Amino acid sequence: MLLLDDPFAGLDPAERDGIERLVEDTHLVGRTVLATITDANVPTCFTHLALMAEGRIVAMGPLDSAAFAAGRAWMHRVVCPGRGGEAARVLEDAGCVVLAADAHVVDCRHDPAAGPFATIVATLVEAGIPVESADFRPPWPAQLLRD
Repeated sequence: MLLLDDPFAGLDPAERDGIERLVEDTHLVGRTVLATITDANVPTCFTHLALMAEGRIVAMGPLDSAAFAAGRAWMHRVVCPGRGGEAARVLEDAGCVVLAADAHVVDCRHDPAAGPFATIVATLVEAGIPVESADFRPPWPAQLLRD
């Protein structure tokens, strides 16, 4: 077993990649890695998440937002250079709640019970709106802390 206390704190991207590779390699040889991560940016090299608040585990499951989605709407940021207003209208028509929009960026809330967010992003692309990026904002583990 490998125990890590906030292993990514203060690291540059290259060093962070090195720690992620170490964790992935440790999994390959059948070892367990337990780590505390304080910034809610949990890398995909980990397989499970246990969320603690005030010293107690309040949620746990596979490191997949779908495992924590029941009864929750996630916040997302979609970047559509020069087409943010149009993107906001398409997102609203697709069932998202637009929280903020400018010429390039749309912040919205999406209920996963209505279908995967990837389908919503595909709707934007089909409408001819270029999507530079679409992701949770803030990261979904941080959104769990707000609930």
